[in-house]
Amino acid sequence: MSNSKNDNTKIKNRKSIFLNIIITTFATSALATSLATALPAIMDDMHIHVTTARWLTSGYILTMAIMMPLTAFFAKRVPTKRLYIAALVLFTLGLGGNVFAPTFAIMMTSRILQAIGGGILKSLGQMLILYLYPEGKRGTAMGWYAFAMGAAPIIAPTVTGVLIDISSWRVFFYITIGAMLFSLVMAIYVFTDILDVHYYHFDVLSFVLSVFAFGGIVLGFGNGGKWDIVSWQVGGVFLIGFISGVFFVHRQVTIESPLLNMKLFHKNVMFVLAAFTVVMYHIVMYGSSLMLPLYVQNIRHESATISAFVLMPGAIMMTILSPLLGRLYDRVGVHILLISGGFFLAISTGLMYFSDLSTSLWLVAVVNMVRGAAQASLMSTLVTWAISAVQKSQTPDATAIVASLRSLSTATGSAVFIGIMDLVARESDLTGDMASMHGFNVSFGLMALPGFIIMGVGIIVFVCDRKKRASSSQNFIETNVGQ
Repeated sequence: MSNSKNDNTKIKNRKSIFLNIIITTFATSALATSLATALPAIMDDMHIHVTTARWLTSGYILTMAIMMPLTAFFAKRVPTKRLYIAALVLFTLGLGGNVFAPTFAIMMTSRILQAIGGGILKSLGQMLILYLYPEGKRGTAMGWYAFAMGAAPIIAPTVTGVLIDISSWRVFFYITIGAMLFSLVMAIYVFTDILDVHYYHFDVLSFVLSVFAFGGIVLGFGNGGKWDIVSWQVGGVFLIGFISGVFFVHRQVTIESPLLNMKLFHKNVMFVLAAFTVVMYHIVMYGSSLMLPLYVQNIRHESATISAFVLMPGAIMMTILSPLLGRLYDRVGVHILLISGGFFLAISTGLMYFSDLSTSLWLVAVVNMVRGAAQASLMSTLVTWAISAVQKSQTPDATAIVASLRSLSTATGSAVFIGIMDLVARESDLTGDMASMHGFNVSFGLMALPGFIIMGVGIIVFVCDRKKRASSSQNFIETNVGQ
């Protein structure tokens, strides 16, 4: 039986709920980006090796990937306010565990708690924004959501670095706990049950298959930089993930109450195109996000500070443009942003093909600003477009599918393009930094291809929209002439 339902135009505290989601998004994104800065200090404090310390990020990503399909089930089964507050509590408890953790084991357990809460908050936040706002306002709302996600990487690493220098890495966790407690108290007062709630049977086998599928694929790709592709750690784990994924998808389309409604792809061309474009975008964007710091620090041998300054203009560009382009989406639709975003993506990655060891880092920063424009054009746009292609009641499943594809494609992008760079460098006739530069150029040259593919998708959507409008106009004329 359905729970009470609120129309998105009648929720009086909609703006307060939206503000709460933005605050939570900024806090969780800030913590995620600041951890990389704090990792060396955590290693020294806990006397652990870098291989062990990396599990603080790898374990978090792995747990997040597993949580994505589960969030859709929870969103349809648990009242919205209760689910959102539970996620906030889990994330905050994880933060508290990090601050007071005497051992790495407790630190790792706390990070998993954060990932469970963070996975729910990330998917649920997007679901609620897209559910709260009608189609003509979704782009603007998601643009501000992207603004919160984009502002965090600009501010958090710098603040964390300063706090580590003058005090301790734990201070930033204290600040984040304060922000999350504020968000928790605010949510208790402003949140209401928004999404429809029904009784759904929890299919245990689907959950087990999803753990092996999403966990195996993400972990397999994540291990790609440490072991050979034919090793058990990479090829074996990935194969388990892939086979589990095949069985998972088959089960979702054959049972009555699927964990993740894969039937959304059936006869829904726009959702299929949106999901495909999400994969193309995140494969390139995450791959380039990892490789640009490698270029500055490992190939050009510049400091991490210089690397941060090279990347910062792109993040600022993305943050500034996101709300503006979100409003543009509401006014003109998705096709212009797909074409322009794909173009910016292809140009910004293609130009790096021509870089070398003497290329001005100022020029690299400018090119990265073009990449930031691509992020602003596509990141929130693709989610909004995908959700707009399904019925309102299907928002939880569609959001979870997009989030799951994002997790899989980011893992794929980092493994594939860094793998190509390493392979080309090993096979190159050049040596040392010149060989690494060769691998970097080839990898970025290949990254331009998905950008052109996204442009092509935009053109297809534009043609389909024109045909649809022409058909509607013709039907209108014929109806009026007949009368």
